[in-house]
Parts: sequence; structure tokens; C-alpha cells
Amino acid sequence: MTHPLDLPEILIHVASFLNTRDRKSCLLVCKPWHQTFIPLIWENVYLWTYNRHQWPSIDAIDRHAHHITNLTYFSNPPLEYLSLPGLRQVRFLSLFYDGLPSGIMNSTYWDAATVIIRQNLALESLKLYDTWPTIDTAERFWDAVAGHAGIKEISVHGAMNLECPSGEMDRPDHGLWRICQSQLESLRLSHMSIPANPDALLLGDDIGTTFPRMKKLSHILVKDTIKPEDQNADILLRRFAGLPCLGQVRFLARCPNLKDLEMRFSYTHDCPRDAIVQRFAAGFWPLLTRVVLSVAGFTDKELAQIAGSLGAAPVEELLVPESSFGYQTLAAFENQSLFRNIRKMDFYDSKVLGWAARESSAVVQTILERCPVLEDFTANYLLASDVAHGQEWVSTGMKKLKVDIIVDNDNKEEEKGKEKEMKSRKELHVAVFERLGKLHQLDTLALLSRTLTSAVELESRMSLDLRHGLGLLENVLQLEVLSFSNQQVFEEEDVRWIKDHWKKLRQISRPLDADPERMRELDSAMYLSGVNM
Repeated sequence: MTHPLDLPEILIHVASFLNTRDRKSCLLVCKPWHQTFIPLIWENVYLWTYNRHQWPSIDAIDRHAHHITNLTYFSNPPLEYLSLPGLRQVRFLSLFYDGLPSGIMNSTYWDAATVIIRQNLALESLKLYDTWPTIDTAERFWDAVAGHAGIKEISVHGAMNLECPSGEMDRPDHGLWRICQSQLESLRLSHMSIPANPDALLLGDDIGTTFPRMKKLSHILVKDTIKPEDQNADILLRRFAGLPCLGQVRFLARCPNLKDLEMRFSYTHDCPRDAIVQRFAAGFWPLLTRVVLSVAGFTDKELAQIAGSLGAAPVEELLVPESSFGYQTLAAFENQSLFRNIRKMDFYDSKVLGWAARESSAVVQTILERCPVLEDFTANYLLASDVAHGQEWVSTGMKKLKVDIIVDNDNKEEEKGKEKEMKSRKELHVAVFERLGKLHQLDTLALLSRTLTSAVELESRMSLDLRHGLGLLENVLQLEVLSFSNQQVFEEEDVRWIKDHWKKLRQISRPLDADPERMRELDSAMYLSGVNM
């Protein structure tokens, strides 16, 4: 009978859990294992400047070049490592600048990279990190990229060594834009500039030439190209205050078939909100299933207009941190039937203060009541009274919940005594714990409390102990991360309960107790259980 570990498909699955060192050890077991593990060892080759002494020899690379599918170069390797005619199966090519003075990427480097692109017909993905082809080789390099029939994904991260001439990307025939017009499906631009000129790339109102296959577009801290004449501080201030980053909006307008849109800004004033909202409202992207607009600063009305344009395709992710998700956006969700498919949401806004907790809580409670497949949720405030008087949460498959839960005073008659009020607070705790206790798949619970100063604020936060109902979470067996900002007082019985019931817990916030000696005891107890504090 054949042993399961003699089957290549089983070995390949086992290898997915092993590091390179362990895989090399498996080569010595027997000949069949050697034949199975050799391709797995050579599929990823990283020529990193910092560990050059560990690089495989040229002869070894030549012998196994046909196994290499993922190749990464860091800055300038020796010439012999750039000239590898046996490389024919590379699918993923990454070119990194490592920051070392010796790592200047000259024309020889880029000529070799051009050859690699042309001879690897299976190439699917190209990444440029902190680097850009030198002026004398840029045209040859980008011609090779634009002429490659297989590249579907390009990622460009710019920073300290990005030597992109200010006018180069303004050319409509630039290789990056040509491949966008023909076949590119995914483009990620990070920490760089793109042309702001509406005439460049035919980007104004003329969108006859589109990027038809583009399905995923990510702009991370992307700016408009700053021309030399715009370097004056007054011009810069006026420019970015009045017309922030319109170049990338014009770029977006050429991608009508987007399914995944991600835009992240440094500050809310960097976001061209009006232009983005107008294009959403005009129905530019009806196929979107994932929308990330981070640090954009949309108002509730603007966010409602964006949500009102969605729904033609099932939207699974909406991440809009630092924007106002209120009643108008909630109504748009209802009108577009967005509740039923959403799996991940984030509208945490650090600017929302406690006085806005009532509206925020009503929105959060409604989402928990209406989104049956929600798995990852980050929001502002949730009042315990809304939980107690609201409907059951249908999001029972929740895996990550991050929200500031406030145990408010549900006692409307102020003349009632302290004993009655404390009982009411305990009942509110129990109501919240009962809801949380039904989230059996929960692996992360983060109570995102703002900085607390007054005794009233401290008293209003959740108390995570058995006295207030922690035991109701006994079926939340997948919990790995428990995070909170307010001080928690854990007794020995609380620590024992946590150790006994949350076997997978690996991280818990500090402080857990105001007493330093007690804190050291808790640290030690958690450490011995494998929990990082």
C-alpha cells in the first residue's frame, strides 16, 4: 500500500507549511522526496543585497532556472546574475531598491530587466519598488512591458529613488498607459505622482480611449505631478487647497469596469471629494464590489451619494475610515439593498466625539441587525441600551469586531437610587455579553475607547470580568485578540476563566490593573499561558 507521504500532491501540501530550511532538509529523505521538493525550493528566488553571501551560485541557478517562477532583484546584483538565459518560466518579477549607496540601478540593470521581461512569456506580475528606469533605458523597458501579452498586474511604489522625469508620464504613448489600454487588469500606484494635465493621456472629458480590462485599481498616497514652475510655496498651497489630486480622478474615469477601487490619502484635504462623488453619482463604476476610500473625509450626504450608486454588483467591502457614516448613508444602504452582501465595513472616525454617540450607535446597531454575512466590522460607538432594546444581531459569523461599547445610563428617572442604577448597569452589561456570546467565530474583539479622563467616562466603559457577565462568552472559543483602552481590574478567577476558555488567545491589552504588583502577577500568569500583553 502506498504511504500518503509518498504522494507528490500530499508532499506539496505539507511543504506549504515549511520554511526554506525545512524544505531543504526534506531533500535528504529519499529520491522521490528530492524530486518533489526541488521545484518547491527553487520556485522563489530573492537576490537581496544584505545577504549576498547566501546567494546560490550561478551554476546552481542555471541548473534550476526552469523552476523559478518568482524572481526578486534588490538593486544592482553582479552582472552574471542579471544574464540568466535559462530563465523562461518567471511569472512574478519584482525590482527593488534596497537603499544602499552601492545600489544605484544603472542602464545595465535595466537592459537586463528588459531582456528578462521579453524572454519570460509566462510573466503575469511586475513590481517596481522605490525605483524607476533611467532616462536612457526607460523607453526600451516600457516598450517591453507594453508589448508583453501576459502581464496583467503592475505595482509601482515610488519614494527616495523614483527618478521619473516630470514630463515623461505625461506622454500618451508611455508604455505604462499603453498596457493599461490593452490588457492590464490590476494597477497599484503608491507614494508617487501621476499627470494632472487634463490633456495628458486624453484624460479630460474625452474618455473614448479607456482602460477596458482594468478591474482593480489602488492609489496609495498618490499626488498630481508637480511641475518646476509650480514649486513656489504660494502656488502649491493654492493648488492643493483648490484642486487636490485631480489627475488620479481623471485616471479613474477611464476605468469603467472596475470591481475593486482603493484610494488612500494622507489628509482629508488631499481628497478631491466633489470630483469623486460626481463620478460615483454619474454611475461611472457600476461593477464595484470593493470600495476603499481612506482618510477621505466624506460627509454623510456625500457618502450617501456614493452608496446610492452601488448595488448593481454585490458589494462585499466598504472601507471609509475618517468619513461620516450616518442616517443618510444608512438610508442609501436600504434603498440599494447593500446590507445582504457586505462582509467587511470600516467607518471609524477619530474625530467623532462622545456627544455624537447616539446617532453612531443607532447606525452600528442597525448594521449588526441587518447584515447577515458581515465578518469584519470597525465603527465608532455602540450604546449598551441600544443593544438591550434592539433586535438580535444577524451577523453571527462575525470574526473581527472593533467598536467603542458604552454602558450608558438606561435609567430614565434620575430620582432612583444608586442601587437601582448599578443593577441597571449590570443588566446592560449582560445584554451586550449575550450578543457577543453568540459570535462563535469571533477571533478579534477590540473596544476602541478614546482617551478617557473623567471618572464618569471610565465608569461608562465595558467591564470585562465575571461579575459583569464575562462568562457569557464561554462559547467564543476562537478568540485570539482582546483589545481595550480603558483600565480593567481582573481578579484571579477572571484570569483563570480566560486561561481555561480562550485557549487560542495570544494577545490582550494592558493595563489590566492599576496596582503595579498586581500587574506583574497578571503579566506572569498571561505569559505562562502564551498570551502577549
